[in-house]
Amino acid sequence: MSGKYSYVYRNPTWRRLRPLIAERDRFLCRECGAPTLDGEVHHVTALKDGGAPYDPDNLKWLCRSCHRKTYLGRPKKTAKQKVRKPTREDIPLKNWRAILDKL
Repeated sequence: MSGKYSYVYRNPTWRRLRPLIAERDRFLCRECGAPTLDGEVHHVTALKDGGAPYDPDNLKWLCRSCHRKTYLGRPKKTAKQKVRKPTREDIPLKNWRAILDKL
């Protein structure tokens, strides 16, 4: 992996955080709701726009198709579109935030 932000994805914190985000979102794509074990963690606010690289509130689990569409500019975000947020039932770890704080 190369690029301006490759340090983020090579960091041990990212490697520990990535599976926790997948578990938090119950391996369901936050865009389309499809279950996916081989999904990808996406930064809601891009790093280039000042997004926090390791903040769980800035990360969501996406299927590969939705992640690809995000980078192709589709679907276009409008004020009326909402990102699916996990419900209380979607969060399997009651203390996931405490676990992340230890990273």
